[in-house]
Amino acid sequence: MKKFIKNNWLIIIILLLVILFISKPTIEFVKNHPDLEITSKHEVEYCKKFIKTDFSEFTQNYCKKVIETGVVKVDFYTMLTSLLFDIYILSGMAFFIIVIPTLVPLVKILKTNHIEYYLTRDSYKNFMKKFLKVSYRYVWVLPFIATLIMFLCVHFTSTGYKYSLLYGTGMWETDLIKHPYIFIFLYIFNTFIHSFTYINISLLAIRKVHTYIKGLILSSILFISIELFLEIVVTYISKTHNATLFNIMDIYSFNINVGLIKYFAVSITMFLLSFISIYFAYRNKEKLVLDCEKNK
Repeated sequence: MKKFIKNNWLIIIILLLVILFISKPTIEFVKNHPDLEITSKHEVEYCKKFIKTDFSEFTQNYCKKVIETGVVKVDFYTMLTSLLFDIYILSGMAFFIIVIPTLVPLVKILKTNHIEYYLTRDSYKNFMKKFLKVSYRYVWVLPFIATLIMFLCVHFTSTGYKYSLLYGTGMWETDLIKHPYIFIFLYIFNTFIHSFTYINISLLAIRKVHTYIKGLILSSILFISIELFLEIVVTYISKTHNATLFNIMDIYSFNINVGLIKYFAVSITMFLLSFISIYFAYRNKEKLVLDCEKNK
Protein backbone atom coordinates (compact mmCIF):
# COMPACT_ATOMS: atom_id res chain seq x y z
CA MET A 1 0.00 0.00 0.00
CA LYS A 2 2.83 2.41 0.92
CA LYS A 3 4.59 1.57 -2.34
CA PHE A 4 1.41 2.23 -4.33
CA ILE A 5 0.91 5.62 -2.64
CA LYS A 6 4.59 6.50 -3.14
CA ASN A 7 4.43 5.66 -6.85
CA ASN A 8 1.07 7.34 -7.46
CA TRP A 9 0.94 10.18 -4.92
CA LEU A 10 0.51 12.89 -7.56
CA ILE A 11 -2.49 11.33 -9.29
CA ILE A 12 -4.04 10.50 -5.89
CA ILE A 13 -3.81 14.17 -4.86
CA ILE A 14 -5.24 15.31 -8.20
CA LEU A 15 -8.20 12.92 -7.96
CA LEU A 16 -8.92 13.94 -4.36
CA LEU A 17 -8.99 17.59 -5.41
CA VAL A 18 -11.30 16.77 -8.34
CA ILE A 19 -13.65 14.80 -6.06
CA LEU A 20 -13.78 17.72 -3.60
CA PHE A 21 -14.43 20.10 -6.49
CA ILE A 22 -17.35 17.97 -7.73
CA SER A 23 -18.77 17.42 -4.24
CA LYS A 24 -19.99 20.97 -3.60
CA PRO A 25 -22.30 21.35 -6.66
CA THR A 26 -23.48 17.75 -6.14
CA ILE A 27 -24.56 18.48 -2.56
CA GLU A 28 -26.26 21.71 -3.64
CA PHE A 29 -28.20 19.95 -6.40
CA VAL A 30 -29.33 17.15 -4.07
CA LYS A 31 -30.61 19.77 -1.62
CA ASN A 32 -32.63 21.47 -4.38
CA HIS A 33 -33.80 18.17 -5.87
CA PRO A 34 -37.17 18.11 -3.99
CA ASP A 35 -37.93 21.62 -5.26
CA LEU A 36 -37.51 20.44 -8.83
CA GLU A 37 -39.97 17.59 -8.21
CA ILE A 38 -42.46 20.08 -6.75
CA THR A 39 -42.01 22.30 -9.81
CA SER A 40 -43.20 19.45 -12.01
CA LYS A 41 -46.35 19.03 -9.87
CA HIS A 42 -47.04 22.77 -9.97
CA GLU A 43 -46.65 22.84 -13.76
CA VAL A 44 -49.24 20.08 -14.16
CA GLU A 45 -51.67 21.91 -11.86
CA TYR A 46 -51.00 25.21 -13.63
CA CYS A 47 -51.66 23.72 -17.05
CA LYS A 48 -54.86 21.97 -16.02
CA LYS A 49 -56.14 25.35 -14.91
CA PHE A 50 -54.89 27.69 -17.63
CA ILE A 51 -55.43 25.45 -20.65
CA LYS A 52 -59.12 26.26 -20.23
CA THR A 53 -58.62 30.04 -20.15
CA ASP A 54 -55.43 30.80 -22.08
CA PHE A 55 -55.90 29.90 -25.75
CA SER A 56 -52.54 31.14 -27.01
CA GLU A 57 -50.75 28.65 -29.23
CA PHE A 58 -47.73 28.44 -26.90
CA THR A 59 -49.82 27.74 -23.78
CA GLN A 60 -52.00 25.19 -25.54
CA ASN A 61 -49.06 23.26 -27.01
CA TYR A 62 -46.97 23.44 -23.85
CA CYS A 63 -49.76 22.49 -21.48
CA LYS A 64 -50.93 19.58 -23.62
CA LYS A 65 -47.42 18.11 -23.37
CA VAL A 66 -47.25 18.74 -19.61
CA ILE A 67 -50.67 17.19 -18.93
CA GLU A 68 -49.98 14.18 -21.18
CA THR A 69 -46.61 13.59 -19.52
CA GLY A 70 -47.88 14.15 -15.99
CA VAL A 71 -45.61 14.54 -13.00
CA VAL A 72 -42.13 13.36 -13.96
CA LYS A 73 -39.05 12.62 -11.91
CA VAL A 74 -35.93 14.69 -12.35
CA ASP A 75 -33.62 12.85 -14.75
CA PHE A 76 -29.85 12.54 -14.73
CA TYR A 77 -29.54 14.77 -17.81
CA THR A 78 -30.85 17.64 -15.68
CA MET A 79 -28.36 16.97 -12.89
CA LEU A 80 -25.51 16.38 -15.34
CA THR A 81 -26.19 19.71 -17.06
CA SER A 82 -26.32 21.47 -13.71
CA LEU A 83 -23.03 19.91 -12.58
CA LEU A 84 -21.25 20.66 -15.85
CA PHE A 85 -22.18 24.34 -15.65
CA ASP A 86 -20.88 24.48 -12.07
CA ILE A 87 -17.64 22.61 -12.83
CA TYR A 88 -17.09 23.94 -16.35
CA ILE A 89 -13.44 24.64 -15.53
CA LEU A 90 -12.92 20.87 -15.23
CA SER A 91 -13.11 20.44 -19.01
CA GLY A 92 -10.51 23.14 -19.47
CA MET A 93 -8.26 21.43 -16.95
CA ALA A 94 -8.79 17.89 -18.28
CA PHE A 95 -5.66 18.03 -20.43
CA PHE A 96 -3.51 19.04 -17.45
CA ILE A 97 -5.16 16.53 -15.11
CA ILE A 98 -3.88 13.67 -17.24
CA VAL A 99 -0.64 15.18 -18.61
CA ILE A 100 0.86 16.49 -15.33
CA PRO A 101 1.25 13.02 -13.74
CA THR A 102 1.97 11.30 -17.07
CA LEU A 103 5.03 13.41 -17.87
CA VAL A 104 6.83 12.65 -14.60
CA PRO A 105 8.06 9.10 -15.43
CA LEU A 106 8.39 9.78 -19.17
CA VAL A 107 10.74 12.72 -18.74
CA LYS A 108 12.73 10.71 -16.22
CA ILE A 109 13.21 7.87 -18.73
CA LEU A 110 14.38 10.21 -21.48
CA LYS A 111 16.42 12.54 -19.31
CA THR A 112 18.43 9.78 -17.62
CA ASN A 113 19.30 8.27 -21.01
CA HIS A 114 17.65 5.01 -19.94
CA ILE A 115 17.26 4.03 -23.58
CA GLU A 116 21.03 3.65 -24.16
CA TYR A 117 21.38 1.09 -21.38
CA TYR A 118 18.14 -0.67 -22.29
CA LEU A 119 19.19 -1.20 -25.91
CA THR A 120 22.28 -3.13 -24.81
CA ARG A 121 19.94 -5.84 -23.52
CA ASP A 122 16.83 -5.62 -25.67
CA SER A 123 15.40 -4.27 -28.93
CA TYR A 124 14.17 -0.75 -29.65
CA LYS A 125 10.73 -2.20 -30.41
CA ASN A 126 10.46 -3.63 -26.89
CA PHE A 127 11.74 -0.38 -25.43
CA MET A 128 8.95 1.53 -27.19
CA LYS A 129 6.37 -0.98 -25.99
CA LYS A 130 7.41 -0.40 -22.38
CA PHE A 131 7.72 3.34 -22.92
CA LEU A 132 4.18 3.55 -24.30
CA LYS A 133 2.91 1.33 -21.50
CA VAL A 134 4.23 3.89 -19.03
CA SER A 135 2.81 6.69 -21.19
CA TYR A 136 -0.75 5.33 -21.05
CA ARG A 137 -0.53 4.41 -17.38
CA TYR A 138 -3.07 7.08 -16.43
CA VAL A 139 -5.32 6.89 -19.49
CA TRP A 140 -8.13 5.79 -17.17
CA VAL A 141 -8.15 9.01 -15.10
CA LEU A 142 -10.48 11.16 -17.24
CA PRO A 143 -12.89 8.24 -17.90
CA PHE A 144 -12.89 7.58 -14.14
CA ILE A 145 -13.95 11.18 -13.49
CA ALA A 146 -16.65 10.86 -16.17
CA THR A 147 -17.85 7.60 -14.59
CA LEU A 148 -17.94 9.23 -11.16
CA ILE A 149 -20.02 12.14 -12.47
CA MET A 150 -22.41 9.74 -14.21
CA PHE A 151 -22.72 7.56 -11.11
CA LEU A 152 -23.66 10.56 -8.96
CA CYS A 153 -26.22 11.78 -11.49
CA VAL A 154 -27.86 8.37 -11.93
CA HIS A 155 -27.77 7.64 -8.18
CA PHE A 156 -29.55 10.84 -7.14
CA THR A 157 -32.02 11.07 -10.04
CA SER A 158 -33.61 8.80 -12.63
CA THR A 159 -32.44 7.39 -15.95
CA GLY A 160 -35.42 8.87 -17.74
CA TYR A 161 -35.33 11.80 -20.14
CA LYS A 162 -38.81 13.38 -20.07
CA TYR A 163 -38.07 16.00 -17.40
CA SER A 164 -35.14 17.56 -19.27
CA LEU A 165 -36.95 17.27 -22.60
CA LEU A 166 -40.14 18.85 -21.29
CA TYR A 167 -38.65 21.63 -19.18
CA GLY A 168 -35.49 22.27 -21.19
CA THR A 169 -33.16 21.54 -18.27
CA GLY A 170 -30.71 19.43 -20.30
CA MET A 171 -28.11 20.70 -22.77
CA TRP A 172 -28.56 17.85 -25.27
CA GLU A 173 -31.19 18.03 -27.99
CA THR A 174 -30.73 14.74 -29.84
CA ASP A 175 -32.66 11.48 -29.94
CA LEU A 176 -29.75 9.84 -28.15
CA ILE A 177 -31.08 11.08 -24.79
CA LYS A 178 -33.96 8.63 -25.19
CA HIS A 179 -31.36 5.88 -24.80
CA PRO A 180 -29.64 6.79 -21.50
CA TYR A 181 -27.39 3.74 -21.21
CA ILE A 182 -26.03 4.23 -24.73
CA PHE A 183 -25.54 7.90 -23.91
CA ILE A 184 -23.59 7.02 -20.75
CA PHE A 185 -21.43 4.49 -22.60
CA LEU A 186 -20.59 6.93 -25.41
CA TYR A 187 -19.97 9.71 -22.89
CA ILE A 188 -17.33 7.65 -21.07
CA PHE A 189 -15.94 6.18 -24.31
CA ASN A 190 -15.44 9.71 -25.61
CA THR A 191 -13.22 10.56 -22.63
CA PHE A 192 -11.08 7.49 -23.40
CA ILE A 193 -10.53 8.69 -26.98
CA HIS A 194 -9.55 12.16 -25.83
CA SER A 195 -7.30 10.78 -23.09
CA PHE A 196 -5.17 8.96 -25.65
CA THR A 197 -5.07 12.08 -27.84
CA TYR A 198 -3.99 14.26 -24.90
CA ILE A 199 -1.22 11.87 -23.89
CA ASN A 200 0.00 11.59 -27.48
CA ILE A 201 0.22 15.38 -27.70
CA SER A 202 2.44 15.39 -24.61
CA LEU A 203 4.57 12.60 -26.14
CA LEU A 204 5.16 14.78 -29.19
CA ALA A 205 6.12 17.69 -26.95
CA ILE A 206 8.78 15.75 -25.01
CA ARG A 207 10.30 14.08 -28.05
CA LYS A 208 13.20 16.54 -27.94
CA VAL A 209 12.54 18.42 -24.69
CA HIS A 210 13.48 16.17 -21.78
CA THR A 211 12.86 18.39 -18.76
CA TYR A 212 9.56 18.36 -16.89
CA ILE A 213 8.72 22.07 -16.78
CA LYS A 214 9.73 22.70 -20.39
CA GLY A 215 7.90 19.55 -21.47
CA LEU A 216 4.72 20.64 -19.67
CA ILE A 217 4.90 24.16 -21.12
CA LEU A 218 5.52 22.84 -24.64
CA SER A 219 2.67 20.31 -24.24
CA SER A 220 0.34 23.15 -23.23
CA ILE A 221 1.42 25.34 -26.14
CA LEU A 222 1.02 22.47 -28.61
CA PHE A 223 -2.41 21.57 -27.23
CA ILE A 224 -3.70 25.14 -27.31
CA SER A 225 -2.25 25.63 -30.81
CA ILE A 226 -4.07 22.54 -32.08
CA GLU A 227 -7.29 23.72 -30.43
CA LEU A 228 -7.04 27.17 -32.03
CA PHE A 229 -6.14 25.69 -35.42
CA LEU A 230 -9.17 23.40 -35.33
CA GLU A 231 -11.64 26.01 -34.08
CA ILE A 232 -10.46 28.83 -36.35
CA VAL A 233 -8.75 27.47 -39.46
CA VAL A 234 -10.50 24.11 -39.88
CA THR A 235 -13.89 25.61 -39.00
CA TYR A 236 -13.37 28.30 -41.67
CA ILE A 237 -12.13 25.85 -44.32
CA SER A 238 -14.92 23.35 -43.67
CA LYS A 239 -17.51 26.16 -43.63
CA THR A 240 -19.37 24.48 -40.79
CA HIS A 241 -19.83 27.79 -38.92
CA ASN A 242 -19.85 25.75 -35.72
CA ALA A 243 -16.54 25.81 -33.85
CA THR A 244 -17.84 23.46 -31.13
CA LEU A 245 -17.61 20.61 -33.64
CA PHE A 246 -13.81 20.93 -33.57
CA ASN A 247 -13.48 21.61 -29.85
CA ILE A 248 -11.19 18.93 -28.38
CA MET A 249 -10.84 20.75 -25.06
CA ASP A 250 -14.38 20.66 -23.68
CA ILE A 251 -14.73 16.87 -23.43
CA TYR A 252 -17.12 16.66 -20.49
CA SER A 253 -19.83 18.77 -22.15
CA PHE A 254 -20.05 16.09 -24.86
CA ASN A 255 -21.28 18.49 -27.57
CA ILE A 256 -23.20 15.98 -29.68
CA ASN A 257 -25.82 18.57 -30.66
CA VAL A 258 -23.60 19.18 -33.70
CA GLY A 259 -24.37 15.61 -34.74
CA LEU A 260 -23.26 12.34 -33.13
CA ILE A 261 -21.48 11.00 -36.23
CA LYS A 262 -19.78 14.33 -36.95
CA TYR A 263 -18.69 14.69 -33.32
CA PHE A 264 -17.10 11.24 -33.15
CA ALA A 265 -15.65 11.62 -36.64
CA VAL A 266 -13.61 14.58 -35.38
CA SER A 267 -12.67 12.86 -32.10
CA ILE A 268 -11.59 9.62 -33.77
CA THR A 269 -9.75 11.47 -36.55
CA MET A 270 -7.72 13.40 -33.95
CA PHE A 271 -7.14 10.14 -32.07
CA LEU A 272 -5.75 8.43 -35.21
CA LEU A 273 -3.70 11.44 -36.31
CA SER A 274 -2.10 11.63 -32.87
CA PHE A 275 -0.99 7.98 -33.11
CA ILE A 276 0.32 8.48 -36.64
CA SER A 277 2.30 11.49 -35.39
CA ILE A 278 3.74 9.43 -32.54
CA TYR A 279 4.82 6.75 -34.99
CA PHE A 280 6.76 9.22 -37.16
CA ALA A 281 8.18 11.07 -34.15
CA TYR A 282 9.59 7.96 -32.47
CA ARG A 283 10.27 5.58 -35.35
CA ASN A 284 13.95 6.56 -35.74
CA LYS A 285 15.93 4.84 -32.99
CA GLU A 286 19.24 6.56 -33.75
CA LYS A 287 17.79 10.09 -33.56
CA LEU A 288 16.07 9.40 -30.24
CA VAL A 289 19.26 7.91 -28.78
CA LEU A 290 21.28 10.93 -29.93
CA ASP A 291 18.76 13.35 -28.43
CA CYS A 292 18.85 11.47 -25.12
CA GLU A 293 22.65 11.46 -25.11
CA LYS A 294 22.59 15.26 -25.11
CA ASN A 295 21.25 15.06 -21.54
CA LYS A 296 24.59 13.73 -20.26
